[in-house]
Amino acid sequence: MAVSSVLNIALFIAFSSFTLFNSVQSQIDENKTITIGFLIPLSDPFDNVEIPVIGGVSGALDFAVELVNKYIMGKGYEFAYKFENTGYETNVALNRLGKFWRAGMPAVIGPGFTCAYEGKLAGALNLPLIDYLCEDEVVEDRTLYPTYIRYNPPGKDVAYAIVGLFHLWEWSRCSIISNDNARYQSVTDTLQRLFEQDGVEVTNYRTFNGGFVPEYDNGITVDWDTMLDDIASTTRIYVFIGTVMQHRDFLLKLNDRGMLDRGEAFTISTAIEHRLYGLTLYAENIFNHWDDDTVKGLLKYTVIVEQEVPKGDFSLYNGFVDEYVQRTADIFTPYFSEYHVSIIPNNVTV
Repeated sequence: MAVSSVLNIALFIAFSSFTLFNSVQSQIDENKTITIGFLIPLSDPFDNVEIPVIGGVSGALDFAVELVNKYIMGKGYEFAYKFENTGYETNVALNRLGKFWRAGMPAVIGPGFTCAYEGKLAGALNLPLIDYLCEDEVVEDRTLYPTYIRYNPPGKDVAYAIVGLFHLWEWSRCSIISNDNARYQSVTDTLQRLFEQDGVEVTNYRTFNGGFVPEYDNGITVDWDTMLDDIASTTRIYVFIGTVMQHRDFLLKLNDRGMLDRGEAFTISTAIEHRLYGLTLYAENIFNHWDDDTVKGLLKYTVIVEQEVPKGDFSLYNGFVDEYVQRTADIFTPYFSEYHVSIIPNNVTV
């Protein structure tokens, strides 16, 4: 998580401390503390997610609370939080959300995985629910989700940046290759709608099994050759919507077929996976993962639409990172089935 994400959380808590002041006046007058709930998936017992996303958020929230209490709260008042582990389970998150409501907490942060059901329950309870990560589209309907907020844009917003790239270079057609997971399909659906509006022709559209993990034998494979045999003659620009590793594997196949050197293929992809941050990490952590210079060299055949690098003063960056990572280790690591430090991206740019 970048500095801006920590500050986003801090600013939200600060905002909440003032907007919630009147609604919990009796509680504040009694103990001068506003306690909010924090839903966080600290473990993944059923392997519900391919990439755990929670390591950085946990320590960052604790750090943000300290910043608010130190620089914003006054008159002896303070902010506090209590957390519950959802285990990436929607039913557990619903149960814990109700627990926080019964305890009289004025707001909840989370749940950080799914949000459609949790957001609807929060609306029914008139309980503000502020999320740090969720890709569900239905929560954009404010009539059904009047108390739900997420401060990071959904991954599908990257589609607007891809369309902007086509405008910039005056490209008029492409083929789309997409992971069939709902998270990536939301990007693809938005992208196809925007392409249709702008007159960009999608010559071919193909999906592949989202469970495919290159270099890992989980019984799921993707036959890129058959797909390319079918569409290569009518495609030069491939918009690839999937994980970084899947895109890497696709580029390798294009290279094996000689299509890249002959100028027959060029790819556009994204880096929306929340453990990665920026093009540098994209290249260093994945395309150089096995010290394979051939693979790293393939980056010249692709454009990565990435998440925006945070703006502002970076002089405190390392200190912020060290602080929240240490808090994650000290406070939350004992609850993890596995420990991951991860990064939550900000707005989308090219």
